[in-house]
Amino acid sequence: MLKKNLYVILVTVLFISCKDTKAQEEEKYIPVDEFSGFREITQEEHKFTPRKFINGIDSTEVSLVHSLTNTSFHVYNASAFESDEKGVLVGGTGLRIRSTVDGGKNWKQIQLSPFANSFHSVAFCNGEAFAVGEGSFIAKGDSTLNHWSVFNIKPLDGLVGDTHQLYKIKFRNKLGFAMGFDTGIGVSKPLILKTTDGGKNWSTHSHIGLENETGAIYDFDIVSESILYLVTQMGNAYKSHDGGTSWQILFSSERKNASLNSVDFKNENAGFIGGLSGTLLFTADGGENWRQSTSFNDSTQLNIADIKYISDETVAITTAQSFVDEERPTFAYLLDGNGKERTKPLLTKKDSTVFFEGDSYHIYPLNKSVVYLTDRNNLYKVNIDTTVK
Repeated sequence: MLKKNLYVILVTVLFISCKDTKAQEEEKYIPVDEFSGFREITQEEHKFTPRKFINGIDSTEVSLVHSLTNTSFHVYNASAFESDEKGVLVGGTGLRIRSTVDGGKNWKQIQLSPFANSFHSVAFCNGEAFAVGEGSFIAKGDSTLNHWSVFNIKPLDGLVGDTHQLYKIKFRNKLGFAMGFDTGIGVSKPLILKTTDGGKNWSTHSHIGLENETGAIYDFDIVSESILYLVTQMGNAYKSHDGGTSWQILFSSERKNASLNSVDFKNENAGFIGGLSGTLLFTADGGENWRQSTSFNDSTQLNIADIKYISDETVAITTAQSFVDEERPTFAYLLDGNGKERTKPLLTKKDSTVFFEGDSYHIYPLNKSVVYLTDRNNLYKVNIDTTVK
């Protein structure tokens, strides 16, 4: 009888303990309307009629999935789509997140700030959306994208400043990283956060080898659980062989103020890095040697904003152009994925009612034939021919 009672007590304690542990994990994400860091939250819904126009490159239809007529200081920074129907768009002032579950016919917007700060990156993992930017938190949308909560990073160990900005968030299965910088009075250093459970929990991650970096990590690529690449505001590229714990420098820009904005690899050896002043370099040997693309070598005002492999044979890049206010005929390109000097525009148009603002910061491949592309105030869904001749 005593043994039976002890067994019941033990099972009860274990059950309560498991429930408590789960509750503690769930409490790490706070619903946005309960988070004390937000002074003002607004939510709204609006309908949008996706319009189509013809891509001048291959005569295929391009869908304009979202658009703003009055941009002011607004810039679309990034998008992510789990399917043709379900996606998230971030950017603009006021920490805005826009989401759709019907391919852009209806959008929900949540604005978490009355100020000019913005989200810079968004990614999906296990059906949930994660967004990061100019705030000391990671925002998470549930699988319906109707409910948003935040993970406050300020209590995490190892932070030294009072300002934390995250420029990119990416996942490879349940492994994920969010990177940016940690800054305060007299201190500024790169910031790396890591999750191994699909974003449920986050921790600061050591980054031996980045001690000389005083700016932000602008982009990174998770090639495998052990191999990662990153690029920085100071114009340096690094590689890690141990899952991001330590880093070795691969490239340092000789150009003044030549920040590196983007990096993408198709495997451990072959990939591109790109940044300001037309910097676009390819390596075939894991970063031991780099070759500048001659397609953009003289483009001192053309900034390589984002790089994405569409397939092993094709890379898409999108660009922004400094000090140019007029419309640009094209702002995104397809390149040979093996570093050969073959380049063609990804998107052009003859429809004068569509205006290419040209400040384009993100491209998102849904699959090998469809990409989502942003410029300052438009989100395009583009069907592409990945052949670059």
